[in-house]
Amino acid sequence: MLPGGYGVAIGPSVETGKAEAKARKVKYPQQNFTDPPRQFLSNIDQGQKRSGGPLYDRTAVFVLTINPKTKNQPGKGWEVILCRKAMGAAGGHKSEKDQVGFLTRRGTTTTAGASGTNPKYWGTWGSFGGTNDRTAKSNLQAGLMEVRDEGAMGRDVTSKFRMLHSFEMNKTMIYIAYCPWSKMSRIPHLDKGQDDGSRLALLRSSHGEIAEIRKVPVDDVLRQGVLGNGLSGYALKSFEDVVLPFVNVLRS
Repeated sequence: MLPGGYGVAIGPSVETGKAEAKARKVKYPQQNFTDPPRQFLSNIDQGQKRSGGPLYDRTAVFVLTINPKTKNQPGKGWEVILCRKAMGAAGGHKSEKDQVGFLTRRGTTTTAGASGTNPKYWGTWGSFGGTNDRTAKSNLQAGLMEVRDEGAMGRDVTSKFRMLHSFEMNKTMIYIAYCPWSKMSRIPHLDKGQDDGSRLALLRSSHGEIAEIRKVPVDDVLRQGVLGNGLSGYALKSFEDVVLPFVNVLRS
């Protein structure tokens, strides 16, 4: 996830309109597809400077899928994969890192929560993303690298992503990606909750930042209590203003 509060600069009247306009250009039958066409990628801003390198320093990715078991139910079908920041020690409880045996680079335990994250965001949910890897040649490449790191998943999954939309908020490039349902089983630590092995694997893969990833129906994301500590403020802004309106147009 991203430090600071991206998404504050552009209001919903601007970004929601852009999202809806772009969504209307995507000619999909109502919830009856399993894999959006590859050629739609040509309409996505890959976020690359003419001189090379990412256009923006930060990238985020919202990964969507369609659950075939619920796609014909009103308000169901579309789901989004969200990730939760690790919790630090609080109220007599050990930090999640300490609970599952995650060690710092010095080989010691720690009371801290998610690495590189303001403590007020520990335990909150959001999209994949963060500061770009130094080796990334574009924001798109940086975003896919973040998904693999924070989701502890391989290229066999991200290579099947179809990019539906791209937009910029507060100098952060944000992508909406679609992952075929058939690839969900290839994400080993998805929907494992408080399983110690999965939490440890995610923490190691994300360099001490993410402790849990789960699928959530898009219409449940904003409902009180569904996500415990809820969405981080910066993720909430982009989900409310762009991601959810975009999905609503696709399924209308």
